[in-house]
Amino acid sequence: MQLRRSDIHKRRPNRLPLRLAGLCGILLVGFGIWKWASRPDLKSIPTPPPEKISPHTYTPGQPKLVDVRSGTYVIPLYANKHMINLALYRRATSTQKLLFNRAVSIDDLSVIQYQGEPIILLTMATEDTNSNGGIDAQDIHQLFWCNPISGDIHKINKPIFNFISYVSMLPEGSSSTGNGWRGEVLYKVSVDINHNGQADASDPIQFVLIDLGKQTLNELLPESVVPTSAIKNDDSDLK
Repeated sequence: MQLRRSDIHKRRPNRLPLRLAGLCGILLVGFGIWKWASRPDLKSIPTPPPEKISPHTYTPGQPKLVDVRSGTYVIPLYANKHMINLALYRRATSTQKLLFNRAVSIDDLSVIQYQGEPIILLTMATEDTNSNGGIDAQDIHQLFWCNPISGDIHKINKPIFNFISYVSMLPEGSSSTGNGWRGEVLYKVSVDINHNGQADASDPIQFVLIDLGKQTLNELLPESVVPTSAIKNDDSDLK
């Protein structure tokens, strides 16, 4: 039996949808390859330094009472479990503010009374001393102190010393010859002997005595001679 041309046309399968599907698949695969080839290398994207961290990423820590008279508290602020700023809160006026206008790296925070005024002692890094692209715990931390009432901030500039922690405060006194001395603070430091701009485990440890009024530093004996455990902390000045 001979089929008519119209019958042959009716029985021929319609391959257009298959061809369209195949073309779409090729386009999708090509687009995926192009996106993969043009993606940025994750290792080439620099990690933003701490000063780029926005305030909403802060996690507040335990408030410390700074001044009873004005009800002033200092609140450490953390990002990724590292202290990067401080907030001051005054209960008398219900006001608050950030102590620094950008993020820093704070390793040690102490509050003392110095000549009748509250003083905040900070071991803090404000510069990328080891040039790793950010300000972090590995950078050299200098000693800063701040009067939270007046807002005055001072710094001991000794780049070779990495300030680690507050040890104690020496009281005021005078000798039989009439010479007097004001209260000084004792700090534990590490010494950047290889000048690489960061704190290393091999850096030797020693102690320094800071006169806050004169803003001077005197070096004391190293850790091997006077271990930290031999120096009693005076917690009476802490709030």
